[in-house]
Amino acid sequence: NLEIDVSKSSQPITALILSSSDFKDKMCVKLLGKGVSKGYLELTIDLARKWGLKTELKNSSIELYNWNVKSPGVVRIPSEISLYPMAILLDKLHCNLQVKVQKDDPDNLLSSTLDDLEIPELEILNLVNASDIITPAAVLMAISNGGEIVGVEHSKGKESDRIIKTCELLSKFSMKCESKKDGVKLIGRDVPKRPERIVKTHMDHRLAMTAVILATYCGAEIDDVEIINVTHPEFMSMIAKLR
Repeated sequence: NLEIDVSKSSQPITALILSSSDFKDKMCVKLLGKGVSKGYLELTIDLARKWGLKTELKNSSIELYNWNVKSPGVVRIPSEISLYPMAILLDKLHCNLQVKVQKDDPDNLLSSTLDDLEIPELEILNLVNASDIITPAAVLMAISNGGEIVGVEHSKGKESDRIIKTCELLSKFSMKCESKKDGVKLIGRDVPKRPERIVKTHMDHRLAMTAVILATYCGAEIDDVEIINVTHPEFMSMIAKLR
């Protein structure tokens, strides 16, 4: 038997599920803690079952054992819409720019959270299952009515400590941000201003994309923007076309 703490990441259990087809012995895995990024775990199980996985998650436990991998022929992968807040931010910063994003997958893992992000009087945004969007979401709340982002303590283990580094980024652009144990607090009604010094991305692609979008509004010198290619290779050329 194996116990896995899923309060910081769902990746260890998803890795076990994807590799279980080669297991020689049965393994019972118990999930401990309040799970985060649940949608990605559900997606992993759903896709693996299409390829032949026979087990499922029940009562925070899953039995894993050898199974035959067989292609189902066609599998539909949900669209990647975690970059959607970047488009919203571009639209908010430039009143003469109309950004159109087609969300053609209403059942997408992040759809409900992204819908919350567009609520005008939003006060609290829970990103426990969507921590990837903390940085652009924080900027959106900072330039709007403010509020608080919660449920993202596990984002400290991303490419950077996204709670601390998100506040650092906002501060560089003269926006007020207070870090909390599990999120950030935004005062609101801030106007981004050009940083006096180079903005560090800490080799975090989502910090870098947010910084570049802010720079389209007020200018900035940003380091290591090439890290954006990890997520969106066409991003910088797309931004260049906005001129």
